Amino acid sequence: MVAVVAVYGRTGQVIAPCGKCRQVLHDLDPTIQCVVRGSNGLEAMTVSELLPHAYDWRSAEQAQRIYMWEGYEPSIRSGAKRQTIRIDDPFHEGAATIVFEKDSGDVVTMAAKVTSVTAVRRCDLTEEHARNDGFSSLAELQDALDTHYPGLGGDDPTDVVTFELQ
Repeated sequence: MVAVVAVYGRTGQVIAPCGKCRQVLHDLDPTIQCVVRGSNGLEAMTVSELLPHAYDWRSAEQAQRIYMWEGYEPSIRSGAKRQTIRIDDPFHEGAATIVFEKDSGDVVTMAAKVTSVTAVRRCDLTEEHARNDGFSSLAELQDALDTHYPGLGGDDPTDVVTFELQ
């Protein structure tokens, strides 16, 4: 384990590392412990905890994560659902991990591959899109979109993301 501490020279007080230093430490190893002054005295936190939304070049090497509602798991496993329709949630062709965060707290993952991403206005979605998404009709798909994306208009853009399990 590696730990660092920053000290303000004039006073000798422990201070948190600045943002630039946090990013440099994160680039070296996001698990580096930083000693900071907390409400109960000095404590150690990982640089990731200090910089929760750091740029992480390691994530570019990982498969993209597609979060799905746990109710879709059976239809994805059976192959009935081979796509997902997303709004403002960009994906690209390539390796992916489908993630189900269950109400029980369990997390289930499946290796997958995104095979295509196609921009389609909501009003241009078809019965075929509905079937590929595991729905019995376009009306059922539209109801699901209303549930997942309240306020989505007919002319609003969607991304039809097709995938296959690996």
